[in-house]
Amino acid sequence: MHGDLSPGNVLIGPGPHGRDVCCLCDFDGFYHPTQVAIPRKFEGEPTRPLGNPEYRYPELVARIAADPGEKDESIVVETDRFALGALICEMIVWDTSLIARLGRPQLLDERVISSRRLSDIPDDVVSKFPEGFHLLERAMQAGSVQDMPDPGAWLNALGIQSSLALPFRTPPQVLFYRKVGTARKLQRRAVLNTKETDNFGAVHQELAGIVFKHDSENRVVLMIRSPLPCALRRQGSQRVLTTEAKSAVAILPGDLLRIGDWEISFEESPAPG
Repeated sequence: MHGDLSPGNVLIGPGPHGRDVCCLCDFDGFYHPTQVAIPRKFEGEPTRPLGNPEYRYPELVARIAADPGEKDESIVVETDRFALGALICEMIVWDTSLIARLGRPQLLDERVISSRRLSDIPDDVVSKFPEGFHLLERAMQAGSVQDMPDPGAWLNALGIQSSLALPFRTPPQVLFYRKVGTARKLQRRAVLNTKETDNFGAVHQELAGIVFKHDSENRVVLMIRSPLPCALRRQGSQRVLTTEAKSAVAILPGDLLRIGDWEISFEESPAPG
């Protein structure tokens, strides 16, 4: 883990075959997860790098302030995961006019991060990368690294096809969001039992028509018996599901199902240990 992801530590320049390459630098805070966990602070100073304040995971900052002596093995994982999301959003939407519009030279600042809301980001900026900003706000509100978007979700938002689009290796984690006005709010999080067939009616009666099961390849298969309009987003593209397609929808990690006012995200659940 790097521990200090920020624009100043990302180098882009000419590479082989005339193509630009992207490299990370400044590894003085590099951390390997096999290192023994140590207190968050020692004599008032962080014992693990927290990164640049404009790319700093807010929950981690709050926890350190509340209990600086606590040991935390995932501290740099959380820092890197959050900073990466902020960098991706900034990379997609940034132009110099935003310096005057936002009153700062980067997408976020400490005040915005501590609020855990993106309310001061103009709608026209968010509209350039809505999936990414949705993931970033979710990361801002996450209580732990397990609650953050996984790498596959970010690749999906970027439209990048990767080897992460494989059948689930761990029980699928499902996040149920519902649109309330212009906001999108998390209603429930669940981990699917790979041995059962059931529906999502326990989340809301509108979702009772979505039945899930697992096939022999450990894929989640949905049978959607609902009159609500339905679409599946995968690898950056979206397709509307016809009545025929709704009869058997194979789900992969990173997929997003939109049905009525609901958005249902499917991700790998954190591996135990």
